[in-house]
Amino acid sequence: MDVHVTADVATFERAVAAFLERDPVRNTVLLTVLSTLRAGGSYSDADPWFAWVSMDDSTVGAALRTPPYKVALAGMPAAVAHALGEHLASYELPGAFGDRATVAAFADAAGHRHETRVSEIQYVQHEVVPPATAGAPRAVADDDADLYVRWEADFAAEAGVMRSADALGSLRHRVATGGGLWLWDVDGRPVSMCGRTPAVAGVPRIGPVWTPPEHRRHGYAAAITAYVCQQAFDAGASACTLFGGRGQPHRQRDL
Repeated sequence: MDVHVTADVATFERAVAAFLERDPVRNTVLLTVLSTLRAGGSYSDADPWFAWVSMDDSTVGAALRTPPYKVALAGMPAAVAHALGEHLASYELPGAFGDRATVAAFADAAGHRHETRVSEIQYVQHEVVPPATAGAPRAVADDDADLYVRWEADFAAEAGVMRSADALGSLRHRVATGGGLWLWDVDGRPVSMCGRTPAVAGVPRIGPVWTPPEHRRHGYAAAITAYVCQQAFDAGASACTLFGGRGQPHRQRDL
């Protein structure tokens, strides 16, 4: 196996696109990051790096990091993740996310002590049965900017994820490239929100999904999520995927 590292997104995409698109659900994060960077978006002022593993002229594994975020690992065999970790051991590796076995192999080879701090379930949806819920959906508008920034911060704090350095800039880029954010209104008042990334290889990622505590237990999040997913299916998506169920696991492993 040969490990390659580059700072050039186009070089990386040429090497890994076909590999990642064979499983667009499992590799949704890497595909979305590539789509964002290709369209001129960014995650911070720091330069990203990209790595992949080839064997017999075929790509068999991939990883990337867009600082300050953690290393994103594609789905790959443990032996391939081990080769990546060994090669990248001298890099700054503040953490990693991916399948548990993949992350464990990567971290072991990189020489890091590791434990899982956050565990998630990846949900996949192929059809929608909308709930009967009071209210109606609408796309986010310019007048919602302050609300979105506040809710995005609340979502990040409760979910335990890193906030975007430029929440409004990220949202504008998402909308401009085919994704979006929608609100569920009841009597003219926003009570829940749901975002969607642009579809890559036919699969958009749903999120953030957020309902303030005072509006919960009315089905608003389910209603707005169903609407956003149906919009994606109507536009040709083959599936929608959503990460959820964050919590503290029992002694699982992570970087």
